[in-house]
Amino acid sequence: FIPAKGEVLHPDFIKGLNTVAFAGIASPDSFRNTLTGVGAKVLYFRRFKDHHYYREEEILSLLKAKKRIGADILITTEKDWVKIKDWCINFHDFAYLSVKFSITSNKGDFFRIVKSRIGEP
Repeated sequence: FIPAKGEVLHPDFIKGLNTVAFAGIASPDSFRNTLTGVGAKVLYFRRFKDHHYYREEEILSLLKAKKRIGADILITTEKDWVKIKDWCINFHDFAYLSVKFSITSNKGDFFRIVKSRIGEP
């Protein structure tokens, strides 16, 4: 998603783009791996602790890094975007990646395992 442009794009749009990325999730490297997996060139990546409370200065620093190294786009997770959108809604070179989880096969087995772990019949 590129919110300032109101664009919802297929993840392939990032293929070959030079990116600056950041994430404040439990496993930030999984986000980085997702980006490289869809073909992004991650020139700079900043990890934050899960549930990080962003300061405006941190986002401005990332935007400066993007400009300094000549990246095409600054990208984060949807979870992080929600925390910073008020500061960044007008930046046209700012995007977030929305990842959806779905079970495509063996749904019954999956839910049986989950129920057994939480003690439901």
